[in-house]
Amino acid sequence: MRSSTRYKKRKAWLTGSQVETILGLARKTSPRDHAMMTLMRWGLRVGEIVGCEGLPGIHMEDIRSEGIWVKGKGYKAGIVQDSLVPMPANVIKLVRHYSSNLKQGDKVFPISERQAERIVKNYARLSEVEDWRLVGPHRLRAFFATDAKDKGKDGLMIKDLMRHKNLATTEIYVGRASPQTLRRVVEELAEQVVS
Repeated sequence: MRSSTRYKKRKAWLTGSQVETILGLARKTSPRDHAMMTLMRWGLRVGEIVGCEGLPGIHMEDIRSEGIWVKGKGYKAGIVQDSLVPMPANVIKLVRHYSSNLKQGDKVFPISERQAERIVKNYARLSEVEDWRLVGPHRLRAFFATDAKDKGKDGLMIKDLMRHKNLATTEIYVGRASPQTLRRVVEELAEQVVS
């Protein structure tokens, strides 16, 4: 008999040092993998990057000086959810450098979603992430949300950065505060205590 209790799938929550190690290894190994996983780390969905289930992925003309133009969920159904996702200047420079030999109309990352999943998992394994089997593109995206929280951004701002419709979805992506953040908050609170 099946229990009515829903079991949550176990998740790996990446730390800043793990993400740095994964991206550092990719930087040394493959410009494509490094650019693709950097976009994931900055909150893009794997389908927005490589294309899947009707999403076209990123094309040369989508790379703008202030961000990446992405076609989001609903695109296949004719629901226009295009948006310019702001990116740091160094990320735009990285993606432009990687794609410098492509021409207008070319897909920047012509691989499947499954290939992208395997690539991320492999870098997590090579970086000796303990639960590397649980690491995929969404874990890099979740790191973006958790990192924003650790840097003091409120839930509504993170929701907007993640391009979610409701805050409940965003909360799924935000992990626990890092030990460093918790320590900093405790120290700030201690400074405010009047002796």
